[in-house]
Amino acid sequence: MNRLITSIIVCFVAIAVMAQNKAEIIVSYECTNPSKQGKSVMSKMSLLASPTEAKYFNDLSLWVDSLKSTPEGKAQYMEILKKTCMTVEPDGSTSWDPTKGPTKKSYNYVFTNLANESLTHFGKYGEDLGYYTEPLAEMQWTIVEDSTATVLGYVKFNREVRHEI
Repeated sequence: MNRLITSIIVCFVAIAVMAQNKAEIIVSYECTNPSKQGKSVMSKMSLLASPTEAKYFNDLSLWVDSLKSTPEGKAQYMEILKKTCMTVEPDGSTSWDPTKGPTKKSYNYVFTNLANESLTHFGKYGEDLGYYTEPLAEMQWTIVEDSTATVLGYVKFNREVRHEI
């Protein structure tokens, strides 16, 4: 019973914290990358941004990491993997295909915090997981050249912009 009450309190605190850091811009897109097996792997990436911070991540990786963050979640994740990746053959043998299940395809998370003027990148470096934090330098933008082009009867304004860090 105490565990249930504690869980409810933690949920309310998490909701309150998330409500204070609400994203004003949410951008999601799907990208396709080649895999080691020669197949294409589709990933959904998201960017959440507000005037004070931004978060960039792979949606499936966030779901997997969140689920695996507790012992109960790890058990639930393993059950999901068993049901999606394991196939029982007609002869009674089993085969395991991890490409069928919800496995992480990206280890990258990028967080920027304007209050701390920092950028933190979480990722996989070789075979190791790690992160680094660096100062968030303001980029200096320079407009180099303006031009126009007509595409399908519409005038398109092109502006080449370069930045320096």
